[in-house]
Amino acid sequence: MDDEPEEGSRGEPVDRAEASVPDDPALERWLAELRTDSAARSRARVASLRVHAAEEATVTGVLTDLLERAATVVVTLTSGRRHRGRVLVVGPDAVVLTVGAREWLLTRLGAVASVRVVGGDPVHGEGVPTTAASFGRILAAAAHPGEWLRASVGGEAVGGEVVAVSEQVAVVRLDNGDLSYLNLEAVEEVTLSSVR
Repeated sequence: MDDEPEEGSRGEPVDRAEASVPDDPALERWLAELRTDSAARSRARVASLRVHAAEEATVTGVLTDLLERAATVVVTLTSGRRHRGRVLVVGPDAVVLTVGAREWLLTRLGAVASVRVVGGDPVHGEGVPTTAASFGRILAAAAHPGEWLRASVGGEAVGGEVVAVSEQVAVVRLDNGDLSYLNLEAVEEVTLSSVR
């Protein structure tokens, strides 16, 4: 007889779990309140973790996290110029983006006003640089004679063919044949292209 299901007042089977909770509106309100409080505490914990992560974020960390995701970004510079691409290298003071077919942007982190992620979830922004090389060293390693270079220096754009690059100076032959010696300490951004 113990194996037979219990029957309710109308003869239908009764679930024992349901039978153990009395039909009490006050109890139901209290249980609903507990579920709501628990959900609120859970949301507060998640929000607290996100705030903590945001407090530790750096521009370097954000860019490194986005590099790991291979995310498309829009970088707005303090000059107001915008560049869309993917992060390739993050240094202690610079970032390299691929912005087109055989075209790259190197800019100083100090010139980055904002980074917009095209789709995707938030990042923690706690990543570390992918190279120890500075802006000047990255440019010296990347720019080869004969390539085309456009630099923004003090609000002016200078473009021409790369003649030579050191960690401090880039020598560029302008369209009219003149040579321009760019002080890399003053350069905010450089676009490099293997084709003009």
